[in-house]
Amino acid sequence: MSSDRSVQVYQAWLTNREWRELFLYYLVKDLSKTGSLAAHEDELRALACSLPQKDALDLYSHLQLSHRPDYEWRGEFLSMFPGLIESTLPAPRIDEAEDRRIAEDERAAAELDRPAPGMADEDIPF
Repeated sequence: MSSDRSVQVYQAWLTNREWRELFLYYLVKDLSKTGSLAAHEDELRALACSLPQKDALDLYSHLQLSHRPDYEWRGEFLSMFPGLIESTLPAPRIDEAEDRRIAEDERAAAELDRPAPGMADEDIPF
């Protein structure tokens, strides 16, 4: 992204409340659907060039509203905001260990429901 584009994004963030609110809305919405920040990478990298650390941390807190576990997107965020370190980030809102345990339990249950190898679809009893 060009430095002119970075300045434009940062200026919009500072001065255009409607743009900022729409950007945050779609950023959180896309994150909640995909668990990734990739759709807004250019804008986030542009903001990373100019946002003060406090504002970057506030942005991280706002992203936590997506209800996606931080571990899904934390590394991506930190790669876009290289001036931040993980220990300064807000605490996760979701118990990550519990979330991982639930996900593992769900995967194990799904594996139990899979038909045995070689069993045709018509052989599934239901």
